[in-house]
Amino acid sequence: RPNSSPGFLLRYEALLEWRKKTARARGVESDVILSRSTVVELAEKNPRGMAELGRIESLGPYRRDRYAGEILKVLEEA
Repeated sequence: RPNSSPGFLLRYEALLEWRKKTARARGVESDVILSRSTVVELAEKNPRGMAELGRIESLGPYRRDRYAGEILKVLEEA
């Protein structure tokens, strides 16, 4: 069951919104951008830079390289 702390929920919702917008812009399903489990892991671990983002196991190198800046910005602003 996902974490229910207020910080987690804010990050989770912000990531879902970003994922939906990014998917719509690319004309793909949201899961193509990030899986739900990756969104949960990102919201729980709240990485604060590239090194920490690199430790998110469910985020592969392609998605990390492509979306790192956007993901870190979303988390910082949540």
